[in-house]
Amino acid sequence: MRCVAYGCSKTHADGVSFHVFPKEVKLRREWTLATQKTRKDWKPSKYSALCSDHFELECFEEKARFGSELGVSGKINKRLKPNMKPTIFVKPKSKTSSQSVKKKRRSTAYEKREHNRVLQSILIPSMDKSESCETDNEVPVMMDMQLTAEKETQTTELTVVHCACCSHAKPKIKLKNSSFQWNGRPKMMDKGNQIFPVEEVRQLPEKQTNIEPDSDFNEETDSEEDESDAEPCYDEEKQDPDYIPCDDDEDADDIEINATPPDVYRGRKYLVCENELLAAFNTCVMCGHPSTSRIASTIGTFCRVKQECINCDFQRIWSSQPFIKNVPAGNLLLSAAILMSGSSVTKSLRLFSHLKMVAICRKTFNEHQKMYLLPSIRQVWRNHQEKAITNLKEDESVVLGGDGRADSPGHSAKYGSYTMMDLKLNKIIEIQIVQVLSHYIIASNEVGSSYHMEKEGLIRAVNFLKENNIAISTLVTDRHCQIKKWVRENLPDTKHKFDLWHIAKGVSKKLEAVAKLFYCTGSAALLKTLDVINNPRLCKDIVMMSEKYQTSRLEAFHSTLNHFAPKMTHFSYWGQTCRTFLAGLHYNENSDREQAITAEGKERFCVAFPKFKHGGYSVKKVYKDPTYDYVDEIIHLVVAFCQEGNKKPLQETPGALCSEFIHPEKDEAVAQHSSRFC
Repeated sequence: MRCVAYGCSKTHADGVSFHVFPKEVKLRREWTLATQKTRKDWKPSKYSALCSDHFELECFEEKARFGSELGVSGKINKRLKPNMKPTIFVKPKSKTSSQSVKKKRRSTAYEKREHNRVLQSILIPSMDKSESCETDNEVPVMMDMQLTAEKETQTTELTVVHCACCSHAKPKIKLKNSSFQWNGRPKMMDKGNQIFPVEEVRQLPEKQTNIEPDSDFNEETDSEEDESDAEPCYDEEKQDPDYIPCDDDEDADDIEINATPPDVYRGRKYLVCENELLAAFNTCVMCGHPSTSRIASTIGTFCRVKQECINCDFQRIWSSQPFIKNVPAGNLLLSAAILMSGSSVTKSLRLFSHLKMVAICRKTFNEHQKMYLLPSIRQVWRNHQEKAITNLKEDESVVLGGDGRADSPGHSAKYGSYTMMDLKLNKIIEIQIVQVLSHYIIASNEVGSSYHMEKEGLIRAVNFLKENNIAISTLVTDRHCQIKKWVRENLPDTKHKFDLWHIAKGVSKKLEAVAKLFYCTGSAALLKTLDVINNPRLCKDIVMMSEKYQTSRLEAFHSTLNHFAPKMTHFSYWGQTCRTFLAGLHYNENSDREQAITAEGKERFCVAFPKFKHGGYSVKKVYKDPTYDYVDEIIHLVVAFCQEGNKKPLQETPGALCSEFIHPEKDEAVAQHSSRFC
């Protein structure tokens, strides 16, 4: 942090304290007017601050005044009294024409090459062949080329001929020949060894970088004023929690933010150790002498390396990755990869922690998920859904299968998903998420218990299909009583069929229970068996049993959904919704995979031993590896949203289960807490 007053650029290292402009409107205006006495038309930002040198000693509390009067050196935490105003400012001196100094224009790269070429044309012809330096080795003139630390230096005495039209003295001067061994890429611009007289070696500017500062780096900075009055903000409106500031604030202006970065998602990434990374900057690319390097700052997976040459004062700043708007590309792609793979962010970050690898934090992931990832997933799902709806409209007899899935086992589920699948094409058409709410705060579009989630999900899915002018000819579901009644009353033109596996499962459980009764023998066993078989409900359901289409593919989709949204993990409403959409995209893309073939051209099979067969085996087909084209589509949309700088806030979610409950004070709850173990 630097002081925003004119002529003052003090930092914390100068032993001063900083005081941010107050939020109170009247007092903030007085501070602004006082600062504008020396900086005309200047306006403060939310990071602007003044150092303690611009306040009278009486403006501080007694502790700071006592330390200053005793001459205590070092940093003192000075605290201002309420409603204090700055009064000490240095007026700018007016510059006259005689006092103005014209800055020396830096020579361009072309002028440097011409200077070296002319110098070589003068020196090299007069060199003796036996003492001449080898100039066959080519040294690349590139800023970011990797050079080895091996350097050979030799000196020789040469006769310099100034010109052909006059006779000058021919002094003997020493020349320095520097040759490098380099590991560069092909198709690079090369240049031969450059030979300079020791007395005439040009010095580089005091500070030279191969990266120009970007004025868009900080949106809060006034482009016409000094940029030292605002702290860098990398994560749009608020600073990234993973940001580690550099030692000097001057490095913050040297970073280049690429508004339109290359396709960083397509490029490969590597895991690099810090020592090996810094070792790549141990040699100056300009003079070949040893140089110092350090990690200037980090933002999650992003890092900046600052290199300084001891010999020629060359400096540069290297960035490990480009920026997408104000967000490091690696941080955003890491958040996307965690979500697209169906991984848990907690376990993923713990993995990085075990590797001692610098990564983002949980707060940054949640910010990326909320603003970019979830809106992109929902948009891609809607695009794929529109194509599926268009194909479904061309079918005269629509056969759909529906089934529900709870996010946790038992009757304690919070979310329930109901899926509608086109059984002819084996594609997911619609997914509805239903949240359980308390009976005290139940909304018109939510349910009060997990038992009613499946019916509510079916109602929403059918209404969605009606809005898209799709008439359901046949609907295949399980034997849910509420669904059976609702379809009979609200879909009279739809044939309602039951899945065969669900009917057989219900009957087999009852028959196994009868077989375990120890007193059930002879005629008693027969009567119990007849009661199960002749059950009136079972007889009616057998008539409605589906002959051709079943919901077994829906069960396979639920297995895929368990990978993206496992039942042992709790997610937010939109987190559960978008992970369900991801499962739908993955299933639709890989539902029609072909069977894998061996090197001999034969179809591949595997033998499995399932538990329910009690030692028996099953032969299964081996399919080709799944594809993930939908991930590429989502990530490209995420990058596009981030480049536009437009956040895509999601709709409001249903209230939490405890939103309407009375929340006690934490201190009171802790005081009343009691345990039987203490």
